[in-house]
Amino acid sequence: LHQIVSPEPTPRSFRDPARNPDYVIRALAEAAGEILDWGWIATASFDEARRAWVVSSMQARHGGASVPPMTPISMGESLVGRCIQTGQSLRVDALTTQSIRFNIDEDRHGAAGHSFVVIPIRTAAKNYGALAIEIDSKAQYTESDVETLEHLARSTAFALEIMALGQMVGERAMTDLLTG
Repeated sequence: LHQIVSPEPTPRSFRDPARNPDYVIRALAEAAGEILDWGWIATASFDEARRAWVVSSMQARHGGASVPPMTPISMGESLVGRCIQTGQSLRVDALTTQSIRFNIDEDRHGAAGHSFVVIPIRTAAKNYGALAIEIDSKAQYTESDVETLEHLARSTAFALEIMALGQMVGERAMTDLLTG
């Protein structure tokens, strides 16, 4: 993750298409997948075009995705929505048929008994989304796992802040060069 978002001293680095928030959040999902056992890893972020929180990426290790990318997040009803709203991580040792992970219309029966954890990606100033990990066994994730993921998510959020600030500085420097 550090190699992806480490600032380079050139203004070109801030315009590099590989260095965008979606790419950095996907790198977080990859890093989390290397640390924990998982069946599904998803990220949620705000889609400016739709003006809504959506599942921005979904990876399934075995079988299909639990929800497709671009599925809207049911903010008040879902675990991911509550995580985004409150900024608090949630760990569920065994999902039930009443547990809504992402969207109220998702298939909940197939996820019953799965372990699920969702971690906010945020700083004090901005909310970037959430990381959700699921596996088809009960009580798979520990408090230590949650703390590790929270550290990764905080580091990602700070990296995103640095990228945004670097972009603003670069834009202002370009404006000053043009306007004198």
